[in-house]
Amino acid sequence: MYFSRADGHAELGLWKVGVSTRDAEFLVKNRTVYKMEMKDDKIYATIFNPIHTDVSSIMVYNTLNGEHKFVESFDFPLENNKKIHIRRVGGQIVQIQNKLIAFYGGALIHIDPQKDVYRLYPFLDVRNPESERPTYIPGFRAQKVYIMGIPIISANPAEDLRDISSKTTFGLLLRIDPVVPQIITESGAIFGMAHDGEHLYIGASYANHTGVYTYRAGDGGIFAIPVSELFRKPWNPIRIWIHDGSYSPTSGIDGWFGGIPLKGFTEKKLRVYTGKSTKMRIAEYSLFSKVRDDTVSLNTGWNIII
Repeated sequence: MYFSRADGHAELGLWKVGVSTRDAEFLVKNRTVYKMEMKDDKIYATIFNPIHTDVSSIMVYNTLNGEHKFVESFDFPLENNKKIHIRRVGGQIVQIQNKLIAFYGGALIHIDPQKDVYRLYPFLDVRNPESERPTYIPGFRAQKVYIMGIPIISANPAEDLRDISSKTTFGLLLRIDPVVPQIITESGAIFGMAHDGEHLYIGASYANHTGVYTYRAGDGGIFAIPVSELFRKPWNPIRIWIHDGSYSPTSGIDGWFGGIPLKGFTEKKLRVYTGKSTKMRIAEYSLFSKVRDDTVSLNTGWNIII
């Protein structure tokens, strides 16, 4: 049995326990190995990296020979496949159609194990560019489930609040489809998930997991959702605010921000305010196709792009 320890100050890394011998073996030391997924004879894992001391990476551990590596450089298709590094908090990793998708704050990494290719895309990167901690980290302090082979995860707000505030961000329940992830609904902070084939059971709270809300104050509970409801269009309209401030050419991920999955929504609008006329590049991408981008002209004031 393999398990990881990512939070705390000691014995961080990847461990193995023999079920019959009950012996523990420390396999990968001094790295905050976090969420894991087994693919064939290898373990793929994100790195928690809570204080950004490491470059974000994907750990690959070979269970046959005990060798491991950390992939820290990723192809970036939005800029002609240039290589890119990030320093973000790690989240969940899932497997879908012989590929893996790993999530970091404001980004996802699409992994092709057979070709050993790692591609990074912006994903829910909506936080103030002055902050190193994007609001959404899919799978952050949360479980995952597979229903009919499709991963279901949550994207909990992680705003690193230090003072009690009514200004907070809602959570998201996500279905990770093979081509484009889909938002199912907005939600509270979802930490626990389980299913019995008929219902998805989620443990949700109205309070985020932050320094000021350590005890998750507020109401919450366990909710049962019929599995069939998870494979429909988004349940309700959603408005997502992206930081209303100045952006520099290096904001977000190499100047790109957003990465909002719009699959299933009937009407899609982007509303942008600018203090002077300018131009903005907009990219559209899926996980199995080429990136398409366009340049739009923005006038002074509010602009609506459909």
